[in-house]
Amino acid sequence: MSTPVKTPNKLCLCRHDSSSSGGITSQLKSSRKNTPSSRAYEDILVEATNHLSFDEIQHEQELLHGVADEVDRNEKTINDLLLGLEFHLNRMKKGTTYELAEKQDPSYVSNRELQLAFLRASRFEPKASAEKLIRFFKYKQDLFGEESLVRDITAQDLDQDERSSLESRRLSYMFQQPIRIHECQYLLTSYGITRGALPLNGPESEIDFSAHSAWFQRRVLREKEQRQQVPVRIPFSNVSIAQKRSVLCHDTVSAPNSGNENDVLSLGQRVKGLGNERLHSLALIYSKAYANADISNRRTIVAWIIDEVHRHGGRFLKPDPQGSKADSMLSKDEGKIIWVELSSEEQRAKITQLFRNLRRRRSITSTISRPPVHVEQIGQHDVLFGPQSDNPGNRRLRELVVGLLEKYDRTDRGEKKNTVSQLIERIRHKGGRFLKPSIDGTRWEVVSDEAAREKVSKQFRNIRRALVRRGCDEKAGHS
Repeated sequence: MSTPVKTPNKLCLCRHDSSSSGGITSQLKSSRKNTPSSRAYEDILVEATNHLSFDEIQHEQELLHGVADEVDRNEKTINDLLLGLEFHLNRMKKGTTYELAEKQDPSYVSNRELQLAFLRASRFEPKASAEKLIRFFKYKQDLFGEESLVRDITAQDLDQDERSSLESRRLSYMFQQPIRIHECQYLLTSYGITRGALPLNGPESEIDFSAHSAWFQRRVLREKEQRQQVPVRIPFSNVSIAQKRSVLCHDTVSAPNSGNENDVLSLGQRVKGLGNERLHSLALIYSKAYANADISNRRTIVAWIIDEVHRHGGRFLKPDPQGSKADSMLSKDEGKIIWVELSSEEQRAKITQLFRNLRRRRSITSTISRPPVHVEQIGQHDVLFGPQSDNPGNRRLRELVVGLLEKYDRTDRGEKKNTVSQLIERIRHKGGRFLKPSIDGTRWEVVSDEAAREKVSKQFRNIRRALVRRGCDEKAGHS
């Protein structure tokens, strides 16, 4: 059953573990059978508690307050939990009443105080909190109507009969009504919390089950089949192909878990599964925070995403380079790919690259929608796109590229990008800009950062190609 926790002007209903053999829920049910209906609730609670061990009592106290002692509630942990809650809400909210409420007032449904209350009520489990929050808005609509979704429910929303029940029967109300505990339990624990509910006897009075039981009696208990919630999954494509062709037969991957749908496969974009879709959704949610974070916080975000994949039983896998080639195997229905797990460094590199790809796509999209910046007069340090290669800015770019070409060729892809960015900054430090002709050909426009990087990278490739061609011509001349 659910137990009310008194907070200033608020009520939080926390779910007890009714599956445990020694839980208070089972004790209350057994006590009620042998107890007169007029017996005080406190006596029943004491009798049930006497049957519990010290550890069980401690566990029930943690459930009562909605959080265990070992939960680290510092600001960073809370922010991570809120991000996790946001991720699960984005997965589950499509077509729900929560999505309707979000359209009416986004600030109300994303209220930090409201989300923290649901996290506390679910022992800081983001997924359970998201499910409870979605059900909260569903029952709120059923009980009070769509117009009440994004406003606080107060005692003024009760009718006269409910007010009378609230004032006269108090906590014993639940046990004297024909509604059985196990029928109400699902509704109560699903509802989760009433935000801003005010008691009738003043702000310091305790709100109990009676008000909630009166609200829930408006409903006919016709949704019992919803007790077994079906998990909401992100739509994905080709997962059956991925599972059929991904036979995990390497010794580092346990055979019983072959074809795990939560695995993240490194096989390009031709094979996609639930694990890859979930990873992409996580990166999409955290992309803004990642872009604004420093190096240390970026590593923290990457590590958290890796832990989230592992927490769902997923692994980061790639085709074994010593085994059969993945490209040739893809064309065979009965082909088998030998998979190996990525190292910790490879996992971090994969997620970091995913963030880069998202930033690049966002930059291209914003460039399309951004109005062009026109330039009236070309400067001597400007780099021009097109055939104007004799411009001083273009000559300076070639000189810088020639000086950095040896270093550029020695480094990996990540360092190459850093070299390109540093070269662009050197040009801009002198007042240079990267310009391209406008569509009508009458003016010059400032290009995006992505286009400038592509211009410099192409310059490195062109000069390398020219040097190789010159070397070949010299060898041919000597021969």
